[in-house]
Amino acid sequence: MALKKEWRLSRKADWERIRKSGRRRATPLLVAWIQDGEGKLAVSVSKKISKKAVDRNKIKRWIWTWAQKDRNKWEKVNVAIIVRGKMEEIKKGEMERCWEGIWEK
Repeated sequence: MALKKEWRLSRKADWERIRKSGRRRATPLLVAWIQDGEGKLAVSVSKKISKKAVDRNKIKRWIWTWAQKDRNKWEKVNVAIIVRGKMEEIKKGEMERCWEGIWEK
């Protein structure tokens, strides 16, 4: 399920602002920058993760699903997330633990 349009960060300038001035939190599979804001989220999955768009989109859908479920955790902050690792190393359960790990710190 896609993330609602009003919850997405779409402008490159917003992405860069969050990466420069946001708080960085890292887990084995995710790097997140968090900054006070209006509750928007951006997810980036590089072609280094997988050459197949199907795989990259699947990872984004996983994150968007967890983001919708945990909306109360990021409703007052803007979050930029980069996925790292290789597709063959990424499992849904481990990725979900990394998502939870971002919010525990």
